[in-house]
Amino acid sequence: MLNDIEEVYRAVLLLGKITRVYIRKIMNKRISIVSSAYFPTTPQEFRLALSVKDENWDVDVICLKQRDDQKNEVVYGINVYRLPISRKRGGAIKYIYRYALLTIAVFLKLTVLYFAKQYSIIEVHSMPDFLVFTSIIPKLLGIHVILFMTDLMPEVYATKKHCSSEGFMLKLLKLLERMSTNFADAIITVNNNYAQLLGKRGTEISKITVLHNAPRESVFGKLRTPKMDYNKEKFVLLFHGTITERHGLETAIQSVPYLKDKIPNVQLQIVGGGEYFGGEYFGKITELVNELNIEKYVWYRGCFRVEEIPFIIEQADVGVVPHRKTVFAETNVPNRVFEYLWMGKPVVMSRTQGVLNYFDDSSIMYFEPENPEDMARAILNIYNNPEKARQLVINGQKICQKYQWETEKKKYIRLIERLS
Repeated sequence: MLNDIEEVYRAVLLLGKITRVYIRKIMNKRISIVSSAYFPTTPQEFRLALSVKDENWDVDVICLKQRDDQKNEVVYGINVYRLPISRKRGGAIKYIYRYALLTIAVFLKLTVLYFAKQYSIIEVHSMPDFLVFTSIIPKLLGIHVILFMTDLMPEVYATKKHCSSEGFMLKLLKLLERMSTNFADAIITVNNNYAQLLGKRGTEISKITVLHNAPRESVFGKLRTPKMDYNKEKFVLLFHGTITERHGLETAIQSVPYLKDKIPNVQLQIVGGGEYFGGEYFGKITELVNELNIEKYVWYRGCFRVEEIPFIIEQADVGVVPHRKTVFAETNVPNRVFEYLWMGKPVVMSRTQGVLNYFDDSSIMYFEPENPEDMARAILNIYNNPEKARQLVINGQKICQKYQWETEKKKYIRLIERLS
């Protein structure tokens, strides 16, 4: 009898413990996402924040503030806290100053919000990698920290500065990368190329989760059937994304003179905006358009919200991704490749190893990087062979379906739940 009572007592205690843990988890499903970009104009952070919000998490986002943004607001049920720091370009000293200011501002804001809200997870988005250290106080108090690495700083820096892997700055960036990944409890990155490279540089492979930049169905809708309807007023080539030198937009512009006599209604549309997207390079490509006397064939459309991008792609005939051949491009897999294919549009892209590791010649029309004449050849091939273009899209969509966001989202939520 006494043994039975003791067993019941132990069972009640165990049940009470389980209940307390469960209640604590339910009552404390709070996550802070830290970003050195703008929200909600950055697709990655926007998609992830909505995904955890869909799972009934309270989501705070700490990010930068553009000129017309509110300091604090609620966007789609997500609490957004913006810091009065911009991403204007500049020299090395200005970069160091802004990064230092950003780190201090994020550290103070995150620490204050943590004590007020008691987050169970903190997710910090690189770049810079060392921004993850702003979560040091919550981490010391037992909170798990995720470092989300959309791009790898050493490769981006080497591409921007055209420098050697043996230089001091690159060695320093690789050291900071290794320290940052060791500090974090989990690493998320966006393709297998990055994961392998991080592993080679000393990050524990077991800590890395790969979440591919696949379109979110709630924004992009269902997979579109490719329709090669070229008998329209305009044959639209679309570039959307960051207007920066490594993305090779000048190659696309220089291809237009080779196309305008063979496709009289051709138009290159450029989508991208904001202070971060402009700068000296934007001025350079504007001058290039004027020098080539192709103003009527090139249209800069400005910046659009994330949820407007599917409509922009839907209006296009071909998605162009004219990356330069750089160490960045050799590992990068742009999310717009997935987006164009998902929307049923053929992709004309520089032949770079990062994308070739996913999409072969049967799914993308490749051309030699930084070769506008070869890019024009690839576009003409799409234009003159609509059935071939349609088959490229069908083959590419089969690959996209392996990485559709609903599948990737489950991996993300499993990681969040495990760490919380």
